[in-house]
Amino acid sequence: MNEKTQGIHKIKNVSKEGFLGVLGPGILFAAASVGISHVVQSTRAGSMFGLGIIGIILFINVLKYPLFQFGAQYSLVTGTTLIQGYKNISKWALVIHALFVIMLMFITVASLCIVTSSVLIFLFSLDISLTMTSFFLLAFCMILVSVGGFKFLEKLVSFLVVLFTAITLVVTSVVLYKFEVLYSFTFLPTDITLEKLFFIVALLGFMPVGLEAGIWTSLWTLEKAKSTPSVTALKNFRLDFNIGFIGTIILAICFVILGTAVMYNSDLEFSKSGPKFIEQLIGIYSNIIGSWSVPLVGTCVCAALFSTLILLVDGYPRSLMVTYARLTSDEIPWEQRPKIQYKIHKIIMFVGACGSMFLIYQFSKSFSTFIDFVTTSAFVMTPVVAILNHFAMNSDAVPVQHRPVGYMKFMSISGIIVLTFLACAYGYLKVFY
Repeated sequence: MNEKTQGIHKIKNVSKEGFLGVLGPGILFAAASVGISHVVQSTRAGSMFGLGIIGIILFINVLKYPLFQFGAQYSLVTGTTLIQGYKNISKWALVIHALFVIMLMFITVASLCIVTSSVLIFLFSLDISLTMTSFFLLAFCMILVSVGGFKFLEKLVSFLVVLFTAITLVVTSVVLYKFEVLYSFTFLPTDITLEKLFFIVALLGFMPVGLEAGIWTSLWTLEKAKSTPSVTALKNFRLDFNIGFIGTIILAICFVILGTAVMYNSDLEFSKSGPKFIEQLIGIYSNIIGSWSVPLVGTCVCAALFSTLILLVDGYPRSLMVTYARLTSDEIPWEQRPKIQYKIHKIIMFVGACGSMFLIYQFSKSFSTFIDFVTTSAFVMTPVVAILNHFAMNSDAVPVQHRPVGYMKFMSISGIIVLTFLACAYGYLKVFY
């Protein structure tokens, strides 16, 4: 074992990196989360169940926390990606991961592109079809990812997320002040029908985001860290992730509050048309803080969705790029990615965009149905990804002192059991009822 390899088994206190020096992967995780699950599904959940859905949202976020956190943790203590961790389990684990990513890449990018394009059409009163708007938007995202690099991506997304978060918190504060009825609620939904139960499953699938984001966090963390972090930097990386994760929960609750304030116990329903849904969503802000806010709010919603779309356009191909490389060789800890891999990244990104455009053309008119299908698909796949993450984090590649113990281990195992049960229960109900 050479000196470089030995270095990964001991976190050295060799530098004093401040929190700002490691800030980034957690913000990117938050940006990847604040998309369909928040802007669309959480608002719809508030309109259907009121604040009673908050208990379920908190439960699923707490349950999934270890599984997302393992992505950054694994990379920081091994110097390799979580994808290498999958290969250490078995090549079959690597293949299963690749199949899941391919399945999700097309439908997830397509669904988010539909939502983001709907915002652009509404905001700028574009006299252009949803399909063409999506085409130009995807092309623009691919250019940004190709020429910008990680540092540019990190700065752009961080700015957009902060902007969107600020305006959402302000509007939510106004809602809490004006709508006293919001203070009377239960923490669990009532009057559950089978149709509503299926929607809850769809909500949980992307809450706060699909589990593939754990892989992206792993990749982004390596891009940021570059080398074995000091003890202080390791703690700061964890703090960065925790801030991003908690931020996604707060924003999800904000959107539930907004949906509850305007839609719950009323005759109003969200439209199944993408542009119309966005018009109703931004109308919530307009009704609460005034029509003057429409351009600002529209810009912020667009910023949040656009930042997520950029990360998806980059994240899925980046994950498949590394997966492709692992089929033939193992990672060297803290190895810089060769340029040939980034050529593969661009090829996969182009193929992903073509497949997404085909789905957009087919399903752009069935907005809510397509969104529910995407998020439900993510939910059904979640237990398998959870199992892979757990075994990777408890493998011999991870030093004993950095393997999950106590609360983290309990929550990881509990998450696998509960998520597996829920996925099986959903499958049973879908088939037999």
